[in-house]
Amino acid sequence: MFAAFVSGEMVAQSTLHRADSLYENGQFSDAAKLYANISNERGQLQLARSFQAIGLSNKARETYEKLWLYHPDFLLAGFELGKWYATSGKPDLAKNIFKTLISKDSLNPEYYYRLGLLEKTTNSYKSALENFLTAIRLDSLHLKSVYQTGVVYTMFKAYNAAAEQVDKGLAIDSTNLELTSIRAQIYFNNRDYTEAIDFYQKLLTNGQSDFFIYRDLAESYERVGNLEWALCYYEKAFALTDDDPEILFTMSKIYLNMEEPDFALKLVNQAIEERQYNFVREYMHKGEIFKQQKDYKSALEAYLEAHEELPEDPTVYFQVCILANFYYKDPQTKLNYFKAFLNKYGDRKTGFEDFVQSRISALNAEIHLSKE
Repeated sequence: MFAAFVSGEMVAQSTLHRADSLYENGQFSDAAKLYANISNERGQLQLARSFQAIGLSNKARETYEKLWLYHPDFLLAGFELGKWYATSGKPDLAKNIFKTLISKDSLNPEYYYRLGLLEKTTNSYKSALENFLTAIRLDSLHLKSVYQTGVVYTMFKAYNAAAEQVDKGLAIDSTNLELTSIRAQIYFNNRDYTEAIDFYQKLLTNGQSDFFIYRDLAESYERVGNLEWALCYYEKAFALTDDDPEILFTMSKIYLNMEEPDFALKLVNQAIEERQYNFVREYMHKGEIFKQQKDYKSALEAYLEAHEELPEDPTVYFQVCILANFYYKDPQTKLNYFKAFLNKYGDRKTGFEDFVQSRISALNAEIHLSKE
C-alpha cells in the first residue's frame, strides 16, 4: 500500500511537472487537460488559471469558487477569485473576498492595495486612501500604492500631501513613469509651472505622450511666458483631437498676445465653426483682434454679435458703446448707443454709469453747439 501511495504521488508530481511546462509555454488548453486530473489545491488553482488564460471565464470562476469554498485557508485561491471578481464588474463580491483575506492575513500589503482600488472604483475615496496608506506602512516599496495615494490626494486637492507621498516613491525609483506623471500633475495643479514643465518633459523623453500631457505642458509654457513653446505643444495637443474649439481659442489668444492678429483671427473663426453654441468669448476676442488692427467697424460688429449671445451682460454692451464712439463720426449716433446702455442696464450698478452719463452730457453739448 505504501509503495502504491508513493507511486501515485510520483505520477501526480510528474503530471504536474508536465502541465506546468505546458502552461509556462502558453499551451493552456493542453495544460488544462492535465491539471484536471490533479485534485490537489495547486493543480486546481492552475486549472482555473488555464481556463482564464484561454478565455473560459466562467469555468475559471467556477473552479476558483469551488477551491475557495473547500479550502478557505488556501489564500492564493481567494486572491485569484478576488481579482477575477474585480475585473468582471463584481466589485462588492471582490471587496468581500479581500476583506476576508485581510482578516486571515493582516500583514499582506497587496490585499489592502487591491481593496483600495475597489473602493476607489466605487467612489469610496476615503476608504481607498486608508487602504493605500496601510499598504505603504506595511511595505514602503509598494509603489503602486504610493501612486494611488498621489492620485486620491490630488483629487481632494491636497497637493502637499500628494507631493509628500509621491516624492518618497520617486526617491525609491526616480524612473517610475506613473509617479513622474502624477508629480507633473501635482506641480501643474499647484501652479508650479516651471517644475511641471521639467516633469512633463521627462515623460516625453521616455516616450510618454498624450493629449493631456501636451495640453498641460502647453499651458505651463504659456503661464511662464514662453509663448512659442506654448503654441508648439498646443498644436501637438490639437493634432490628437477632433478640432477642439477650446484649444483653437487659446491659440488665437496667444497669437494676439504675440501681435499676430491675422493668425489669431483665422483660429478664432475656426473655433466658432467648431463650437456648437455659446460664442460670446470668441466674438469678444474677435473684437479685440480687430481693435488691435484699428478696424473699429469689424470690432463693433463682433461685439454686437457677442451682445446678441449674452444680452444680459452690461460689460459686453459697454464695449459696443466704446467702439461705436470710436467708429461713428455722427455724435447723435454715438449718443443713441450710450442712451441704449442706460435703457438696458440703468436699474443696475454696473460700474460704468458715471462714464456713460459723462459721455451723454458731452455728446448732448456737442449736438447743441453744432445746431447753433
